[in-house]
Amino acid sequence: MTARPIHFSTNVINAEYIWVKFAVGADLVYVCCHHPPKCLYQSTELTDVIRSHIDDIVIRNSAVAIVLAVDSNTFNCITFELDCGLTQVLSGQYTWTQ
Repeated sequence: MTARPIHFSTNVINAEYIWVKFAVGADLVYVCCHHPPKCLYQSTELTDVIRSHIDDIVIRNSAVAIVLAVDSNTFNCITFELDCGLTQVLSGQYTWTQ
């Protein structure tokens, strides 16, 4: 298995996230995002940038698996289901904030 960070030309200032590409037979792209309750950026700005990054990844490789690891209690993940076709895999209790 190999892993390397992926960098994009568009980013959100003060946002804490990283994209990492893993090669395990097939490509798996993983983004880990810390979205604090009192962030220094607009939530919609981060959502738009991550959605744009997902589009760029899928254009390069439509068979890629994408894992978006965020706190779904403080981050609206529904947009990624509706706009990007991602599926939520959760365990335990959760609530949506909108």
